[in-house]
Parts: sequence; structure tokens; C-alpha cells
Amino acid sequence: MKGYGVYEIVVGAKNLPELVRQSVQEAAEIRCPGEVVSIMRKEPFLMDRRDEERVYVIGVNSRKKVVGVSMISQGTHDASLVSTREVFMRLLMMGAKGFLMVHNHPGGGSDPSGEDIKVTQMMKEAGRLMSINLLDHIIMAEDCYYSFKERGMLV
Repeated sequence: MKGYGVYEIVVGAKNLPELVRQSVQEAAEIRCPGEVVSIMRKEPFLMDRRDEERVYVIGVNSRKKVVGVSMISQGTHDASLVSTREVFMRLLMMGAKGFLMVHNHPGGGSDPSGEDIKVTQMMKEAGRLMSINLLDHIIMAEDCYYSFKERGMLV
């Protein structure tokens, strides 16, 4: 993902490698967390095989069609920093009306930590204030995932 500037992937951008374009276009419309997980397991993301935590935001329009994907943070084996300012700056540049957060747990297990829950609530509230709603936060591990939406944690 290195080298794509402030917003790494914006659907429709003309100078993206074909592999990246295909991955994003496959996720053209977000209908369920499983679709997001399927895309994020493929090249170039490989979220279930990383040795470090990575955090991505997926911006969508009002019809839940993907308008962009951006890596927000690359951390360590068990931690990653997430800046509310950075997340919303990128979402605004994409023209997003809603968003999903996706991050991985390289150590295994997809259950959210206390910090994961805190960050989710912070992003949900910031999204409400900015009118860019958080639609889901998905935590991926090697063979499983946790969706805040599916578990009723985004009410």
C-alpha cells in the first residue's frame, strides 16, 4: 500500500495497479461483514497473514458502495494507534457518507480488547458528529472474525 499518498485507494483512480483495482471493485457494494473479510484476506491486504496489526477504513457512499480504502495505521504484533483526525481526514477526502473499520489481531483470536471497544465507541460518536456513520468494525484473525455490527455492539 506504500506510495499511494493520503488516500491509498479511491475507487475509480486511474493509476492504481490492476490487482488493487480488482480487489476494491470486488467489494463494490458492502452487504455483509463476510464480504469485507473475504476481500481483506486477498492481495494486496492479506489481513489474516500479517505479523503486525494494521487498521484500514473502507469509505462507502449512501448506497453502501465502496468509494475508497485507506490504511490508517501499521502497528506492532499486539497494538496499533488510531487517530480520529486521520480517519476522518481520509474519509472526507474520499467523499464517504459511511465507513467500516477493519483491523487484524496477528496473535490469534478475534475478540475485541477493551481498547478496541473504546476506539469503536469513539469512532461511532465522531462519525455521528461528522455525519459519516460507522457501519461496522471488523476484527480479523487467521481463521475467524468479529463484527461489532453482527454482535449488536453498534446500537
